[in-house]
Amino acid sequence: MRLTDHLAAKRRLYHRPTPVMPDVLMIDIPAALVSDSLPLGRFYPIILEAAQELNEMEAFLHASRSSLVRPDLFDRRPSAIESRCVLIARYTPPAPGWPWLLLCRWPSAYTAMLPAGDDLFA
Repeated sequence: MRLTDHLAAKRRLYHRPTPVMPDVLMIDIPAALVSDSLPLGRFYPIILEAAQELNEMEAFLHASRSSLVRPDLFDRRPSAIESRCVLIARYTPPAPGWPWLLLCRWPSAYTAMLPAGDDLFA
């Protein structure tokens, strides 16, 4: 079983609106698999900071496995994008029916104030 055949069959890439922000791969989770823990209703966003991360994620989604798994391989990876100020960017939906996205990039001095393990995506 591959995630591209089930969990991630419908997905779109939101291209970075500015060079200092990441791309976002948005997965439209099938209704039978939707959970209240998803940050955007039925949508599951994956932040991609570099082109090789898109390739890594696509390989992960296409890999054969015995059961469905959460595509969270970047969740605990340190950010490669640095900023000295708060940045806010609006991502236009890449196709009709996909959500608008507003992403905020916080300087590492701010995120370092959070206790370890806190979720930084909101």
